[in-house]
Amino acid sequence: MRTVFLIVLMIAIPFICTSQAQPPDTDPPTPASAEKILDLIEQLDGNRFRERQLAEQELLRLGTEAIPAMETAMENATGEAAARLLRILEDLRRSIRLVEIQREASLERVVAVAISADGRYLYATAYTSNAITIFEIDPDSGRLTLVDTLHDPVNLNGAVATRLAPTRDLAAAVAFRARSVTLLHRDQATGKFTPLHTVMPTANQPSLRFPIDVMFSPDAKFLYVLDPQAIGVSTRGAIFVYRITADRTLEFIESNVGQRNCFDNPRGIVCHPTLNQFYVTSSNSGTLTRVEFDRESGKTIVLQIVADEQNGVTGLAGAMSVTISRDGKFLYTSAGRFSGDSCIGVCRVADDGTLSVIEEHVSGRDQIGNFLGGNELLVSPDGNNVYATGTRSSTLAGFSRDPDSGHLHFIETVSLGGNELGPAGLTISANGKYVDVAVEGDRGIAVFRREQAQ
Repeated sequence: MRTVFLIVLMIAIPFICTSQAQPPDTDPPTPASAEKILDLIEQLDGNRFRERQLAEQELLRLGTEAIPAMETAMENATGEAAARLLRILEDLRRSIRLVEIQREASLERVVAVAISADGRYLYATAYTSNAITIFEIDPDSGRLTLVDTLHDPVNLNGAVATRLAPTRDLAAAVAFRARSVTLLHRDQATGKFTPLHTVMPTANQPSLRFPIDVMFSPDAKFLYVLDPQAIGVSTRGAIFVYRITADRTLEFIESNVGQRNCFDNPRGIVCHPTLNQFYVTSSNSGTLTRVEFDRESGKTIVLQIVADEQNGVTGLAGAMSVTISRDGKFLYTSAGRFSGDSCIGVCRVADDGTLSVIEEHVSGRDQIGNFLGGNELLVSPDGNNVYATGTRSSTLAGFSRDPDSGHLHFIETVSLGGNELGPAGLTISANGKYVDVAVEGDRGIAVFRREQAQ
């Protein structure tokens, strides 16, 4: 049997894929002979615990070089040797690895994170702390250093999201208890915020009732705010539009209540990279809505509604988040945080922005690991991966992505412990090396290092 294994190894090793991830905090391994790898695999079933432990550690150090041999050995392995082989293989195939969890008192019920375009600063929003916490990012290690905390129990009471303008030194924050949206100036050198103008309920115009997220227009002239509790004539939920004036105040433009309850509990919003359109996911209505906006007036009109249980769509009930590829050709949705199936959906985006659902990954039906309570998701800057938070399962899910077809292949779910409230919001570093995750029940930001796409 040893001779057969050795022959297989000698054939397989020259064709090893070098894109697999190395174990963390180790030097690059030197090439090993097929015979040495085979010896280490046999030692996994040795008589002494120390021998088995050292063999496992050495195989981990060798990394991808040993994967084909271990896969072959798994076909006949039993007992502890099989368990150790499986553990090693799972570790080597990981696409993301935990670097640290940064905890601060100001992160009590943190649910949203954002990174500045220059990659220097991370902003974390926590609704129990009524605060936005600012961290400086080490671009090499991904580690975070506390810089400042903007705490405002009035205007930021129940703060749930802070978003950065794509082209200007501005940011915007929404707070559901204050029923407010606040425009902020961001010092690009220090990363710190200065409040500019806050809009709260008034008697002379439609007012926010429960703002939950906000997005800048591509030119940063308008804000689009999601409000699940806004009430229309026969609808619930709305998109509020505000103009950013020359003196940096917010001017109310309109409240779009949609049609057929398409904005019932809107939770996610993303803008198309080239078209004058954005997309909104709504949890209660189970819809994905395509909206056109006017660059001059900021006003909006609903163009398309994709609904759960219509035209073969089954994964939009409880829809929470939406993101889009950089080329604008594919859109991804996540569902299940509060209701509905825990699902990751894929849509093709036509040249005019029209949506068609092409794929759905449903927990319990498809191979999607331990993923429950789909919340926020993002496409990596290189387009090779999609990451999604599972709040109820307290996991981060990783998928590989085909940039040409848009299709996803599930890789793994990584546990963040057993908290009742797991990861919520996430963002990816400007250099694409790290995924930063807001862990709602842990007062923390988990930093993961991205390995090469699997």
